[in-house]
Amino acid sequence: MQPTTVREFTSDDKDACRRFNVAVLDDPRCLHLADPGLRLWLDWVELAGENNPTVDLLAPVLGPGRFVGVDRDAGCVDRNAARGLPHATWVHGQLQTLLVNRPALFARTGVLNYDSFAGWNGDSILVETAPLVRFARQQLDRVGEFVLIVNAAMVRNVPRHVAEMRARRVFAPLLVPFGRDLEPTDLFYYRADGDRNDMLNVRVQVGFQ
Repeated sequence: MQPTTVREFTSDDKDACRRFNVAVLDDPRCLHLADPGLRLWLDWVELAGENNPTVDLLAPVLGPGRFVGVDRDAGCVDRNAARGLPHATWVHGQLQTLLVNRPALFARTGVLNYDSFAGWNGDSILVETAPLVRFARQQLDRVGEFVLIVNAAMVRNVPRHVAEMRARRVFAPLLVPFGRDLEPTDLFYYRADGDRNDMLNVRVQVGFQ
């Protein structure tokens, strides 16, 4: 069963991972940033968590593109909304369900950043992320480019090559049509939860020319 809300880690390693994800916008091929002023014109969607830090990293480039934070805890959504941040929308619900039931809310999504409740050690992550990969492919057809990020724990000290093999299976429907595979630059390893968990964050961008 998925936890009600995502607990945001604020360790230096986790912060470095967030910066790694946001740095995708520095790619000169990225159409997510539009002149003038290099503002985000597509939406960035992720699980909200308490006091979400990513929205603060993105603040300088938000508008017209929004930060859309999703959480199953209505209280968490209300507390984030109370911050009154411009160009930020907070939505109550389960992400995979919302993508199906409220598609208009996500029609301008260009980045989907997902913290998995599963780990890279089992096939449950394939089931959990399949709707996200389908959505990424739909958005790629809609807006011409997409960034999908999946972050998960390497539970029970899963070897890196095993975690990367499963990550390849997760992202294959998105990458294979382009004749691509995961590259070392797509991967970010770090420690979280008091250094108790090894984490693998995978950031894949498609459609960039």
